[in-house]
Amino acid sequence: MCSAVRTPPEDPDWRILSAQGAALDQLGRNEEAQQYYATALKIVPDEPQVLSNLGLSYVLQNNLPRAEETMRRAYERNAADPRVRANLAMVLWTGRKAGRGRDHREGRFAAGSGGGKGHGAAAVADKEAAAAGGQIVR
Repeated sequence: MCSAVRTPPEDPDWRILSAQGAALDQLGRNEEAQQYYATALKIVPDEPQVLSNLGLSYVLQNNLPRAEETMRRAYERNAADPRVRANLAMVLWTGRKAGRGRDHREGRFAAGSGGGKGHGAAAVADKEAAAAGGQIVR
């Protein structure tokens, strides 16, 4: 039997591990995918791209609170990455739609010095959710 994804090598590249995790997610093997993301995060702690993929993996398991927490970590580390913004927006949108989202208008995750209503992750999420239409962006 041929395995779609091989065991990580001794000296792995975090990008390959993240890509292998994404492939496993597409095959519905989310727990295995999350192991690859965890290995990648040991190499590059808090890498936004890996965190974003891990957050999407949690979404696929319908673990929205963990997905949101992970996506917010990715956003805090690279708010300029459009994929990270779109994926955070999708998680927030999905959480609100499912009635599980927190009130994201509190400004706790505001970017820059504003910190008030209309700033930060919540405002970005609203714009990105509209642009992405709630679709996963890897």
